[in-house]
Amino acid sequence: SPGDIIMPASPQRPAMVFIPAGKFMMGSPKGETNRESNEMLHEVTLTQAFLMASTPVTQAQYRAVMSKSPSYRPGDARPVERLRWFDAVEFCNALSTSEGRSPAYHGSGESVTIQNGATGYRLPTEAEWEYACRAGTQARYWSGDAEADLARVGWYYGNSGSMTRPVAGKLANPWGLYDM
Repeated sequence: SPGDIIMPASPQRPAMVFIPAGKFMMGSPKGETNRESNEMLHEVTLTQAFLMASTPVTQAQYRAVMSKSPSYRPGDARPVERLRWFDAVEFCNALSTSEGRSPAYHGSGESVTIQNGATGYRLPTEAEWEYACRAGTQARYWSGDAEADLARVGWYYGNSGSMTRPVAGKLANPWGLYDM
């Protein structure tokens, strides 16, 4: 069921939780505060269930796989940051290889393609991320519509003191995902 831990955490990665297939309304309704013009509300169907990390990758997990951490604000339990998308892809492939899985991405540098049928880790698509973040809810944030609802469950510019914070320090969404 949604949020069940399918793979326990390891020193190299967060726990992986089950995200079911399903439909949801992606984007933002007209008139929503801070809505961007490209965030039109539309129905999306995800036909396959997937696994997703229960937290962002920590600096300790990243370092265990990559032997380095590019983060500006050090802390083993803090999320790794200051990564480019390509760095995240490299991490996914290295983690996959370390666990005997076939890498999800092929290529190097900034020339990368996804490998269909790979058993390794990959980044979620934008639709998968938003679906998992919303976890079946309809509000602006999974926790409600007001900024106070966001502050209860996540760190952002308005409450973080301009610093990253240790992962899983706020409430998980209904599917067991933190820091969404």
